[in-house]
Amino acid sequence: MPLCARCFGAAIGHFSSLALFLAGIVLPLSLCIAFLVVLFADWALQQWGGVMSTNPRRLITGLLGGAGAGTMWWYSLSYLFLRLI
Repeated sequence: MPLCARCFGAAIGHFSSLALFLAGIVLPLSLCIAFLVVLFADWALQQWGGVMSTNPRRLITGLLGGAGAGTMWWYSLSYLFLRLI
């Protein structure tokens, strides 16, 4: 697999957030931030805490983090686009 499980999950999360955004479903900002905190916590525990992360956990945290970051990205782009018009 050319991507790690966390990166693969993040890519799916980004695409899912776009689909949800186009359908008019926008996650609350607080939830997006919480998703990103979960992603960072898993990475930090693996990197510095000596806790081995498993591929299923990496996939889930990647999905959450990708959905959170993607939602914030699409919302920001739409806000900037509407402000320019």
